[in-house]
Amino acid sequence: MNSEMLFVKLTMDAPLLSARELRTLVLFRCLEQGYVVVTLTLNIPGLLKTTPKSQGFFHHYYYQVNKLLEQQFKLEQRFNWTDPSGVIGYFLLDGKSDSRMVKQLLLNYEESLKVQGQLLDLDVYQRSKTKVGRKQLNYQVRKCFLCNQPAKECAVKQVHSKKELQDFLDQFLVIDSSWNDDLMIVEEQELDEVSFYQDFFNQNQETNKQVLESLQIALAKPDFDDLEQIASLIHLVDQICLILSQQSYNLKKVNQTLEQRFLFRYELLRKFSNKSYC
Repeated sequence: MNSEMLFVKLTMDAPLLSARELRTLVLFRCLEQGYVVVTLTLNIPGLLKTTPKSQGFFHHYYYQVNKLLEQQFKLEQRFNWTDPSGVIGYFLLDGKSDSRMVKQLLLNYEESLKVQGQLLDLDVYQRSKTKVGRKQLNYQVRKCFLCNQPAKECAVKQVHSKKELQDFLDQFLVIDSSWNDDLMIVEEQELDEVSFYQDFFNQNQETNKQVLESLQIALAKPDFDDLEQIASLIHLVDQICLILSQQSYNLKKVNQTLEQRFLFRYELLRKFSNKSYC
């Protein structure tokens, strides 16, 4: 089951926090920790946001942006995950970083990529929870892929047909065979997933409550016959809890089935939401 179908299936049964709202909660949590935050997403029209091609395209530029930021600023942490809205990457910079300089660097980078740069959406958020806009640096609003009109106007008015947009993506959303940076080797502390979750919930009694409650709702009615769905849900919980832990770990899988691993996480989330976990 792909992420779109998974999201639809879950939201039919529970008032699930949307993918966008969950992204915002995690973003605000990072800003509250004092970071300047850069997010990377893809500008892909339509409902189907995640394909093998789009993921390969995203991860290539995720690594390139990582290198770019490391050269100019103090990059404290990075992470990414996939949800029904597509794939998103977060880069957490030292809170003393000049957010306008960060935005200028990324605008220059987007422009250097020409057409493919139009497919990247790199946003910079200040500790005040405000975004550094293009206009603040005297840049015009984004233009449409296919014409010279503001992109938002074309999207709202649906000026271009699905075929026109798909033809554009087929031409420019491409993976170059010379790209060989599909993996970044990062040394991370190995930690048993059971130990990690027990420590995590013991140490985070209030600060992450809203995010974790929303996850507990999202996981309420899984289909245990659908192993792909269960694996996707486990990955989502792992990624968000790792993010909120402010640490990078390589979780060692315990000797459990997918169902057992899922139920372990769900039970901790349920107890946490009911304030009965200690």
